[in-house]
Amino acid sequence: MNTDDTIQRADSRSKLSYVDRKYLEALDQRPPYFALLQVQDMIDSVKAMYALQLRQESPSLSGKALRIAVARRFYAADPAALRMLDRIEAADGRQ
Repeated sequence: MNTDDTIQRADSRSKLSYVDRKYLEALDQRPPYFALLQVQDMIDSVKAMYALQLRQESPSLSGKALRIAVARRFYAADPAALRMLDRIEAADGRQ
């Protein structure tokens, strides 16, 4: 973290309550892999929500088709990922 980031964070934290500041300090002291685990948990939760939505919209979706539909929704803004999913579906159609 560079000095400007530290100054900005310190300034924004001065407006927080004591409890909020202590909570953020505790988060800052965690080893980096804890943050990665938290991000992975969030990603897993989002994918599970997408799967639930897709099953409600189309109850017949399951297995690989459901995983691809979840990936399409998750990576909707990533054209390269969508092209890769198109190739996977095309390869499955040839088998």
